[in-house]
Amino acid sequence: MTYIWLEFISILEDYLIVQNLAFTSTVVYSTLAILYLFMYALLHFTPAITNALISIVEKLFFIKYLPVLIFAIVLNLLFPGKIWSEFVLAFLYSLILVLIQINKTKSQINPGYSKFANDLSINFDAVKEKLFYSNLSRKIKNIHYEVWLLVLIYEFINGQDGLGAVLKQGYVFNDIYAVLVVSFIISLLIWIIDYSFSFLNKYFRR
Repeated sequence: MTYIWLEFISILEDYLIVQNLAFTSTVVYSTLAILYLFMYALLHFTPAITNALISIVEKLFFIKYLPVLIFAIVLNLLFPGKIWSEFVLAFLYSLILVLIQINKTKSQINPGYSKFANDLSINFDAVKEKLFYSNLSRKIKNIHYEVWLLVLIYEFINGQDGLGAVLKQGYVFNDIYAVLVVSFIISLLIWIIDYSFSFLNKYFRR
């Protein structure tokens, strides 16, 4: 047990795990926070722009079938070593995923509900808008894992900063312990954040 603990501490120090964890977490969660504020503003103040973005995503439907690896490689080739490109990629990718979710909700609305709402003198368009854009935090939670995956792949290819770069170093140096430690830390963090999201959603919906 002592050996395992010492090995764990050594990996934390040698690979600068804390600093790289802070870097990657900042990229992921600042992106999701900005996305939330951006979508909240769009959905509540400029729904026409949101509908236009959804229409664009519908026309570019093939994007969701492209592996995230392709996006990461292309951006690394276009802007090698640029930290800002990682933020841009994470934001645009997460924005597309959220818009796809909103559009999916939109397509599931039964047209027959419109007549039913009119019979009850209910503004169906207003209700529909609220339904389309409800639970924004849940929609962002649903893409939490995908954004982590994208950022890690980008950092692995880039090989400069973040936990993805640490995974690459562990792979290059054939250090399986480093890979396992980083994987455990990432999994634990994602689980904690997911659990926190679920808890807060239940708390505020009481």
